[in-house]
Amino acid sequence: MMKFHQKNYFLISNMTIWLENNIQLGSFNYDEIKSDILLKKNSEEFLSFQKESQDSIKCLYVAQREIGTVSYLDPYIDIIGSDDATTCHIVIIVDEANSNVSLCHFDGSDTETGIFDMVKSLKSLREHENAEYSLYIVGGFDDDRGSSQNLTKEIFDCLLNRIEKYNLKLCIVTDLNTINKNGINYPIIYGIGYDIKQKKAFWCNKFLNTGPDMLARRARHFSEGAVRNVENLLTWIKFF
Repeated sequence: MMKFHQKNYFLISNMTIWLENNIQLGSFNYDEIKSDILLKKNSEEFLSFQKESQDSIKCLYVAQREIGTVSYLDPYIDIIGSDDATTCHIVIIVDEANSNVSLCHFDGSDTETGIFDMVKSLKSLREHENAEYSLYIVGGFDDDRGSSQNLTKEIFDCLLNRIEKYNLKLCIVTDLNTINKNGINYPIIYGIGYDIKQKKAFWCNKFLNTGPDMLARRARHFSEGAVRNVENLLTWIKFF
């Protein structure tokens, strides 16, 4: 039976996020995600190996409140990734038709625009309009202020407002990404990378090759504003 998800400004009748066992999500639901056998298997495999650091030159690093989109055919970029996420969430969307990849590091600033720009950039690289996308989401933890919970819900609400089909491949967020040490909650995963040529996400909490102008890029965190596309960094990487 069709469900309807009500948001402030429009009515949603398309449930666009699918679990691995062909169940559609109407909203973010921990129980449904935890009960999905294939999604659980993906999470266990992802967590079974952690890279201590990533120092590849052919890597596009995406900082907080930035978006990076890379073509599978790009000869200069093999890996895209981000780290340093506590309450922040890192979202990876892969076009299943051509393996092009977009990654964004969300901190709660203009999330809807960030999702829109990710999909728009992927669509600009494809010939046909209809598409299915693989979806990977990590980040956040069970923090006292509930910031992570709010951002998790916001990201899922934004995706559910879209008409594309997203196949959820990995979801380790908030409660699912929490470890308690001496009575204090911490995130398990702080960073994620995606090997574009191998078509595989991997756990990495530290990227060493972060690109140019990191001080200026990080200064944006202290002001309000939309997410920023890092296309200009691709020119720097090719030159390097």
